[in-house]
This record gives sequence, structure tokens and C-alpha cells, in this order.
Amino acid sequence: DKPQWLELARTKYVEYLTRIEFLNEYVATNHPQFTNGVDLFTSKPTCAIQWSSSKQVQLLFDKMEITVLERSKATGKMEKTVGAKALLANLKNEDKVRFMEWKWPDKIISKEDLTVSYLLVKKLQQLSTTFGADFMNYIHPITGRIHCNFRQYLNTTRLAATKPNMLAIPRDKEYRMCFIAPEGYQVWACDYSSQEVAMLAEIFNNQTLKDFFIRKGTDNSLDIHSNTATLMYRIIYENPDFVCDKKKHKTERQNAKILTFQIPYGASGKGVSSMLGTGVEEAEEFIKFYYKSYPGLEEAFIERRKLGMKQGWIQICHMTDKRYFFREFEAMNMLAEEARSYFPQGYYDKPQGFYKWPKDKRDAYQANQAKIKEQVYEQFPRAKQCWREWSILKGKWERRIINFSIQSPSATQSKMALLYMKQHRDTTGQSEDWWPVLLIHDEFEGYIKTELVESHINIPKELMLKGARFNVRSIPVFAEMEVGDHWIH
Repeated sequence: DKPQWLELARTKYVEYLTRIEFLNEYVATNHPQFTNGVDLFTSKPTCAIQWSSSKQVQLLFDKMEITVLERSKATGKMEKTVGAKALLANLKNEDKVRFMEWKWPDKIISKEDLTVSYLLVKKLQQLSTTFGADFMNYIHPITGRIHCNFRQYLNTTRLAATKPNMLAIPRDKEYRMCFIAPEGYQVWACDYSSQEVAMLAEIFNNQTLKDFFIRKGTDNSLDIHSNTATLMYRIIYENPDFVCDKKKHKTERQNAKILTFQIPYGASGKGVSSMLGTGVEEAEEFIKFYYKSYPGLEEAFIERRKLGMKQGWIQICHMTDKRYFFREFEAMNMLAEEARSYFPQGYYDKPQGFYKWPKDKRDAYQANQAKIKEQVYEQFPRAKQCWREWSILKGKWERRIINFSIQSPSATQSKMALLYMKQHRDTTGQSEDWWPVLLIHDEFEGYIKTELVESHINIPKELMLKGARFNVRSIPVFAEMEVGDHWIH
């Protein structure tokens, strides 16, 4: 719906300009060193900061101690940043909610108010540019529709889209409503329920997780995050009768949801703490409780990482033996070899019977080892640099070992579903009756003839479930279907 999109773009751009002025007034009133002097027409100082310039914003945020430290992808060092992702992660939970719900402060009176306002302005900037009026240039002059380009095979087997990136369309209802079905058709939307958690259960053979999906097979109302919260907080509260209620225990469920999405992808206590709004030590305790809730999962992760670190590749589809090779594996091992070369021979080998030594003897040995390390680092600074670079690559690889083990087979099942859909439509003569138009990870969008909704709507869903069974064979898999006049999800 082009007119609706253009009106939405105009509204967002006006709001963007209004909010920029909101920030400008705050700076002009409270930080005179960041102004250009007095405006001739208003007789008021004007803000000198270009809010689209991260360098200029960082000068102000440095002064206010808002900037956060983030490891640079270019240098591997911790550096100050005003990047939206880092700033958002550093906010307290209540301020994250303000950002997610578009709650602007009436007046900026705190660092948190300024940070939330700045992040919302950045969000408006993206909506006014990437998804602004120029987005309509992607409409094909003949079909009147948008036809993006797909990159079929990323490292994880996932799809990517360009010109435009249809996978990044804002999830806000006002944007999705602009995508409508052709005349005589309706839009169907179907997505897998807990796709990656089900894959986690299957790939790492975790019986507790499997048991949940088996129970869900007879009671589809069961929710994985409530289940995780129940298991975790029975331990935390020392109450074996605790049951997480979705409405009553929102905090417990939200914490469980964060851990479910963060831990399988290698998040540390520090990373989890920023999401939970807790200290690092408390976040590490939550991680322990998560692993205790699913016995054997942590050990399975450790074994998978050990294997990947040993061989430099991992299997990312157990049905086809598809593999992912870590390109920097050799470089990582060479860094470790070089680092060790600066130390005395045998430094990294524990003496025979070390763990049977008395504690005072072990402590004395380790203190001497630390002294040797300090001397080596002082004499050969390159040794410390090698270990630092090795550690960065090791962390990168270990995160991918678990991440890709889950993401890749999940992507494969979605693509198998697409293949089954094409096969079914080609062999049944239904090519014009319904079809998929977009795949966003675990979510499918498509069109179906209005008069066939009642009789045909479950066909795409059943084929999605068939695609899921290509990789997930020991537990039930679920999908949810909706139909409407516009893009629903």
C-alpha cells in the first residue's frame, strides 16, 4: 500500500525532526560548551552537535560519562563507543522497556533520559531513511510489488536479503499493514514454535528439554520459557512446588527467556548481566541455575567445544554431514605456538602428581609460575599480545561451535519446508492457489486464494512440519498459522 507507506514515512520524518529539536534544546540549555553561540532570530544558543555523527555525540557522552566500553572488531581492544547496541545493553531493564515501548521523557533530567532519547532518535533516523519514502523506489514498475535479492547460503545456511532487506522490515504493526495481498487473495503467516530450542534439544540430546516438547505434544498451551522459569526458580526459591504462571511471574519468565536465547550462543556473565539488569556475579549464578535446570546440557556444550577446538570444524547438519570450517583455525594455533615459544620449555606442562601435592606446595609452584610469566611478558611483550589475539579468536570460534550447531540445522529445516512447498504445488496443480513469498528465519509469509482459505490453509503448515522432521526426529515440532488481509507477524 504505497500511499499508506508514504504517509507513515512523512509522519516518522516529522517526528524525527521534532525529537532532534528536543535534544538540541537540552544541549543548548545545559551544555553551553556544545553550542554555536546565539541564533540571530531566536536570541538563543544553538546546539553544535550533529546527532547523526557518533564522534560528536561521543564528546558529549564522554563528558556525561555515558559512553560504554566495547571490544573493537578492528583492533580487538576495548574502546569507548556510543553504538546503539552497546548503549542499549548498558541500560537498566526499566530504561530498556522505555526504549522498546517508545516512551519519551517529558524532559531530560538524567543520563538515562538522554540515552533513551538518543536511542529513540537513532531509531527514528533509520525509519526515516532506510524505511522512508525512498523505500518505494524498490517497487517494480510492472508488477507493482517488491522483489528483493536473496543470498541463499550464509555460513549458517540462513538466507540474507538485499535491495531491499525484507528480513529487516520493522515489526511494528503500522509497517506490516502496508504489505497487502493481491486482489482475490489473503496473506498467510506461519512460524515454527521455539524452532531453535527444539533443535537444541535434538542436536545435544537433552532429555529434560525433549520431555518438555513431548508433553507439549499433548498440551499445546505449554510454553518453553515458563517451563524454564519453573525449573530454574524451583532451585532459586528452594521450592519444589513452584510453577511459573505467565501472567503472575512475568519477571521470572522474562529472565528465563533471556537465558534461553543468550546461553546457547556463548553469552558470558557480563553479557547476560546487561540483559538481566544485574551484576556480573548474579548473572553467573543465573547461568548456573539454567544449566542445573537442564542436566547434561553444559557438559554437552563443553564436549562440542573441545571437539571443534581440536579439529577446526564442526558438523552443522547431522543428516547430510555438512560441515563448517573455521577459517582462522590455523592462525589461532600459530598464535598459541608462538606465544609458548617465549616461555621456558615445559612451562605449560604440569609436574607429575601435581594434583596430589599438598596445597601449600601447589600454591608455591603456581606463584613461581606467575612470576615467570610476568618476567616473560616484560622481556617479550609479543608473548602477551599473541595470547590476547589467540583468546579473541578462541572465543569467536567457541561461540560459533554452539551457535552454528543450532542455527544451521534450523535454517536447513526451513529450506526443506520451502522445497516441500514447491514440490507439492508443482505436483498438485496448486501453483496459483497459494505460495510462499518470504522466509524470515523461522517465519513464512505467503498468499492464498480467499475462497481456498478454509480448505487449503493447513497445507503450508503441514509442509513446514514435514521440513522440520528432516532434522528433528525424536520430538514433536509445532507451527502456528494466521491469515489476514495484510502481513500479520
